[in-house]
Order: sequence, then structure tokens, then C-alpha cells
Amino acid sequence: MNDSATIKISKKTKSRLEKQKNHPGETYDAVLVRILEYVDQDDDLDPKTIKNIKKSIADIKASRVYTMEQLNKELEL
Repeated sequence: MNDSATIKISKKTKSRLEKQKNHPGETYDAVLVRILEYVDQDDDLDPKTIKNIKKSIADIKASRVYTMEQLNKELEL
């Protein structure tokens, strides 16, 4: 049996869900299941790890990262 429900979401939320698809044919249900599984796993992370992840994301967004090519050149490899 295929239980289904209609939910109301904003266009912005739908767009964000669309970007999370692994392939164009993936259903929103599959995307939401994957997100919820990830959220459930988040409980295993300690506060220090979460803080480090957030800092890393901020570094990436601020372009404070190196490519492998840059790193190899810097280390003369």
C-alpha cells in the first residue's frame, strides 16, 4: 500500500528541496527521508564537533580554503 499525503510548502522551500535531489527523478519523499535520517544522526555529534563543522562551513563560504593545486604548490610537492 502506498500511503501519501498532500503537504503545503512555499515555493522557496520547494526550490530548496529540488536542489537536494540526487537526480532529477528522485522524489521529494526520498529527499525528505534522507534529510530526516541525517537529522537523526546529528544527535551523535558532540557540541565541539558541531562547532568545528559550523566554523568549517563559514571558512568555505568566506573562501578561506585551498585547492589541492594551491596546497601542493605551497608545500612544494
